[in-house]
Amino acid sequence: IANSNSIEDQNLKLTIKSDLEKDTIIEQSLKGQYQRNTKITFTISLGNEVIEEITMIDLVDKNIFDASLWLKQNGINFDVIYEFSDKTKGTVINKSIKTNDVIKIANDKVSITVSKGQSITVPNLLNMSSNDVINWISENNLKIEFNEIYHTTVPLGNIISANYNEGDIMSYNIIDIINKKRLKQKLNREELYFAFDGYLKGEIPDYQMSSLLMAICINDMSDEEIFDLTDIFINSGEQLDLSLVEGVKVDKHSTGGVGDKTTLIVAPIVAACGVKIAKMSGRGLGFTGGTIDKLESISGFNVSLTDQEFINQLNDINVAISSQTADLTPMDKVVYALRDVTATVESIPLIAVSIMSKKIASNADKILIDIKLGSGALIKTREDAERLSEIMIKIGNAYKREVRTVITNMEAPLGNNIGNSLEVLEAINILDGKEQNYLSELCILLSSKLISMAKGVEEQTAKMMVLDAISTKAALNKFYELVKRQGGDISSLKTSDDIVEIRSVTSGEIKEINAYDIGILARNLGAGRLSKEDEIDHSVGIVLEKSVGDKVNIGDILCKLYVNKKSTYTVKEVLDSFVIE
Repeated sequence: IANSNSIEDQNLKLTIKSDLEKDTIIEQSLKGQYQRNTKITFTISLGNEVIEEITMIDLVDKNIFDASLWLKQNGINFDVIYEFSDKTKGTVINKSIKTNDVIKIANDKVSITVSKGQSITVPNLLNMSSNDVINWISENNLKIEFNEIYHTTVPLGNIISANYNEGDIMSYNIIDIINKKRLKQKLNREELYFAFDGYLKGEIPDYQMSSLLMAICINDMSDEEIFDLTDIFINSGEQLDLSLVEGVKVDKHSTGGVGDKTTLIVAPIVAACGVKIAKMSGRGLGFTGGTIDKLESISGFNVSLTDQEFINQLNDINVAISSQTADLTPMDKVVYALRDVTATVESIPLIAVSIMSKKIASNADKILIDIKLGSGALIKTREDAERLSEIMIKIGNAYKREVRTVITNMEAPLGNNIGNSLEVLEAINILDGKEQNYLSELCILLSSKLISMAKGVEEQTAKMMVLDAISTKAALNKFYELVKRQGGDISSLKTSDDIVEIRSVTSGEIKEINAYDIGILARNLGAGRLSKEDEIDHSVGIVLEKSVGDKVNIGDILCKLYVNKKSTYTVKEVLDSFVIE
């Protein structure tokens, strides 16, 4: 096996960096006793890291899509500058590194300049006749809108005023872009860049970006628009360099649901099984909870790791969970916060862009997306779930990432606890093997898929590893190790002392627990946000005492509400969340 020329024949896997001597076996996927013909994957050292180099090709006169695709496929960091020129809009007109120069992929960054098309200098329109202005507008493919008013000195039909002055350079206008999407028209890359980059820089206010997001929610986006906007988001900041992390890196993401605490359970399980899981997580979105909000219920837990801390932790304990750094897809960070409070959360294009921009920028090798479907999820229909799955896989392919998706049920809350501290407690119980329910089964499934992807083993083999990690408490101990490493004190976890018991007023079988209603209730108790400025109370939430299919009698406790003085709810709206027949 030491002969690297025979590696392909032996069905082995290579790694290009290691401090170990060349041809030394670093890692193997399976240990112990297994049946004959079981596939084992070995990782073999090729010696110390070699900085890859590539010769710069001539990108000038290529379109932005082809140029950026070549740069991405070769792992080159780059940014895009837009300028007016005589070249066709979207054409590369310059680059910072000359053709045939050598690029050191790990160190160098390329800047490409892309044409915004020809600029138009506005002539003096005042006192021109309306016919002459119409002719000039038409010749330059512009739009015109006239307001007619009476005037004492300007002759009939002549121009009194205009929204551009003589000598102004005409560029994109956010109102035109909003209106274009309102009319169900396709936005080009430059228009998307102008709008979203302007918002990131503070040049476009919340109310105008909210209008554009709402137009996108209502009128959708084409695949090309989605790919362009994803790329714009990715290149709005830096990308995480995980080249110093040994082995395969995996990432898992959920599209969000009520009581969705899967990351808190899956990440330590996967890490305990020897797979590195690099997790960049977000805060609550709409009525769904966010992993970062849940972790912040643990006093001292540092959710803002530096890149170096993130990398060191992955190498040391196989798992790191952090919020987006200021430099990683900052455009998504500001848009994400605005969507949360403007009823623009449930948009397939915006969900795809947000998730995949973070996943690509985080640079994991293999990505598993858990698409939640049902009343308690952002995705309500099977058709939308399948479309989102297809789009995200396509985006992954464009960036040479293996992306798999699973579509899972969110008609009822996921687990029994809804609310930040309460969900951490439930995660601990599942890792400790104390709860077996749909949530625990889902976490076993997701963990098995991630381990299968990383180690190249069958899912059933991976599942055996998962169950072993839970039964031996290795997964639970890994969770505690994660908390301690990131400065958290698990003993500080607090839940509200003000508990309200909600009892059934009827007898029968629970047919449904409406996840959406429960999510809104949790938010109104204080576990979520209504505005960007709202602070979450980590101690409040809901504990479901009954599940779908349970028999109940009058007076039985359906759920317990953990509340504070600002919590708003009525007993009736809580009871209405349960369908009992």
